[in-house]
Amino acid sequence: MTWDRNARGALDGVHVLDLTRFIAGPLCAQNLGDLGADVIKVERLGGEDSRATEPALNGKALSVVHAALAEERQIEIRYRSRAAEKTMTYRVHPLGLVYRGVLGYLVCTVADYEDPRMLALHRIESAKALDVAARTPAGFDLQMYARSGAFGFMDNGPIQLVLHMEAPAAAHLCETPMSADQVIVDDTREGWVTVAATVRDTSELRWWLLGFADQVEVTAPVSVRNELATAAAATAALYSSGNG
Repeated sequence: MTWDRNARGALDGVHVLDLTRFIAGPLCAQNLGDLGADVIKVERLGGEDSRATEPALNGKALSVVHAALAEERQIEIRYRSRAAEKTMTYRVHPLGLVYRGVLGYLVCTVADYEDPRMLALHRIESAKALDVAARTPAGFDLQMYARSGAFGFMDNGPIQLVLHMEAPAAAHLCETPMSADQVIVDDTREGWVTVAATVRDTSELRWWLLGFADQVEVTAPVSVRNELATAAAATAALYSSGNG
């Protein structure tokens, strides 16, 4: 596949006023710019929030990654892994970008391998676009890959969640319910309530539940209850080991 740097983009002549902040909005605006739009970014006094957010990214390398994704081209990157003592050079086939909080990852295949990998954007020291078409593994779906647990974004679909919570901890659920069918009733224990709702079985759900510590007890599904019980037991053992 050939790529003409002077070719007019699909959004050539379109003007975009970017009033967004942090990561998701500015990233979308940059993608629009990559497609030829004239993007004007407006920032608050003091600058865009993400400018002061670590880790730092190589803006030039990130622009190359965006362009390669849009043009479906291979790129050559110099990458510093967490464990490696020196920077390695890889030829990669970009498949997509996934963000988890402030951390961004390039999902790609390396060289002639078919298994997708994720490379942290802040560890890419340089990137060079190659005039060679990128290859996508047969049947690959970025959303399915993210939900498979590769990023901690596990999503097992809807479940009927039933839990006991201390009433003060559950008070916010009256204003921001977990689902349209959420029900909150008084519990048999004084000062507690029982909450039932249909929610998605995700990693975020588990993190949210663990954040309440001894203020919540999951009764259903049993699989979620068992996972949280195991995590609580491991935490208790850590604190009772006397190694602090």
